[in-house]
Amino acid sequence: MSEADAALPESAVAIFCTMLAMSEPGSVHAGVDEVARLATRASLSEFVWGLCTAWQRAGYPANSQWVVHALGLLGDDRVALALGQLILTWSGTYGSARAVACLDVFAAIGTSRSLEQLDRMSYDGRSPRVRRAALEKLSAVDAGHGMSYW
Repeated sequence: MSEADAALPESAVAIFCTMLAMSEPGSVHAGVDEVARLATRASLSEFVWGLCTAWQRAGYPANSQWVVHALGLLGDDRVALALGQLILTWSGTYGSARAVACLDVFAAIGTSRSLEQLDRMSYDGRSPRVRRAALEKLSAVDAGHGMSYW
């Protein structure tokens, strides 16, 4: 079966997006796990980055914040790197708030590359708020692994 044959039909994509929107940190819709079991990590990561791109084109509507959680849930190192670049372009009050909300994505992905991005935000973030939040998130990740960032 080719990759094109394995693609979800459009109606299933809409249902999958609904399942992602219903998911929250600590409470993932069971259907998301089922789709994740059937798909490759790379294809899921590409899918959620596409959602992020659509969210960006739509002007980051607040009712689509679930996309941030989906990035952490299904993203990989490529998502972490691309999100890191995107966060560095955000400035101002709304961009800073959005950047802080997206820091959880790096911790959720949890790879060394994604945590490098979190560290990068602690010194390259556009605002003191982002840098401070990144340091706090790094400390929380380290504490969860029995380490100390300080």
